[in-house]
Amino acid sequence: MKRLALAIVIATTPACSLFAPSTQALTIHTNSSEADIYLDGAVVGKGSTVVNVARTSHHIRAVLGDLDAHTSVGTRISALGILDILGGILFLVPFIGVAGPGFTQLDRTTVELTIPNLPAPPPAVVTAPE
Repeated sequence: MKRLALAIVIATTPACSLFAPSTQALTIHTNSSEADIYLDGAVVGKGSTVVNVARTSHHIRAVLGDLDAHTSVGTRISALGILDILGGILFLVPFIGVAGPGFTQLDRTTVELTIPNLPAPPPAVVTAPE
């Protein structure tokens, strides 16, 4: 009887992915503190920054003058999404989690952008005491 009650509760519980936030933190670093950082075409900071983004694919670009570097961040099925799939196989109802924001996650949460051919910083001037 207890097993039947437990099975009914599990089968009628909404999927885990429905309760996950729709955004995820993405940390972006560049090799220049002066480089403008663009996320999907919009400026989001300089040098290094952390932004909360939707759990979808994104294009990141760092620009310093006429030099730039770029990369993309994709998505993959999250641990919650895997649980929803497994639960759906057993109980059907958790399959609704596939439509939830937590079903996917960014394939990486930290991005390093290296702008090639940066000019070398000027040499430090050291004066000897007289």
